[in-house]
Amino acid sequence: TEAALSSAVGEMREIRREIEAELEDGGRGEAVRDGVRVAILGPPNAGKSSLLNLLARRDAAIVSPIEGTTRDVVTVSLQLGGMPVVLSDTAGLRSDSEDPIERLGMVRSADEAAKAHVQLWVFDASTPVPPVLDASSAAASPTTATAVTATSPAAADSAAGEDADGVGAEATGGIAGAPLQLLLRNKVDLSRGGEGGAEGGDTAGGVPSERQWRISCTTGEGVAPFLDQLGGIVRRLYGSDEGETPLVTRARHRQHLEGCVAALAQFEELASLGEAAPLDLACEELRTASLELGRITGRVDVEEVLDVIFRDFCIGK
Repeated sequence: TEAALSSAVGEMREIRREIEAELEDGGRGEAVRDGVRVAILGPPNAGKSSLLNLLARRDAAIVSPIEGTTRDVVTVSLQLGGMPVVLSDTAGLRSDSEDPIERLGMVRSADEAAKAHVQLWVFDASTPVPPVLDASSAAASPTTATAVTATSPAAADSAAGEDADGVGAEATGGIAGAPLQLLLRNKVDLSRGGEGGAEGGDTAGGVPSERQWRISCTTGEGVAPFLDQLGGIVRRLYGSDEGETPLVTRARHRQHLEGCVAALAQFEELASLGEAAPLDLACEELRTASLELGRITGRVDVEEVLDVIFRDFCIGK
């Protein structure tokens, strides 16, 4: 009857909304499974490789006073705030290099920054910070300004109301889209007095003061509180609480859930036609939604398993 159909539409709509809510995590589940990507960025000789070695507790990257020593991305895996983190040291970004190998390294830096959930910008405390931290332009041409990833000052300024961890409800760039930017002023042991050339007051580089730290990778000054707050930021953005619904941690699961949502939406559209509703087509959409969920829970046909085996594995002749 029409009443029964209307009731079914209401129930399916509720299910669809619940699944959509799970999908709107901005890839948080995948980050938890594969590791939160943190890219160390900045100009040459700012202390990026020293910071990587300090966090990794081993000499993972070569440290040298020669500019442009790091040419490729150096990656280490570690734990921060109880969360898996993939930390990447990148080539220094500068506008005056004509070395084609160094330029290629900067292009890779830009790529790494674009993939990062968190961008950790490192500058010498005695030098000014650019008004905007945007590094893709630096990799594109030797004549452009130093810096990586498209985050506008307006987006970076959205940290009003941050908590003790340095990240509030608005500062969720690492989840929602644009990476969250943090700023480190390194080598404070060599630049005593004043703010070490910082420009822009409390928002140097467009980064609010709550997300800025002054440290020395050489003496360890300021490193411990920075690590505590960095771990808190990672945990707050990507961790899960007890009682929270399970995160979508696999791209395949996300794909099937999206297929289920699409099928349920199509069912609602067909069933909302009332007496003119094509019930056979509407029921087919429900079957499709059920199959999509079955591919996650394990309820699949033998034929589908065989299709995967012959498509993805080499079977001996």
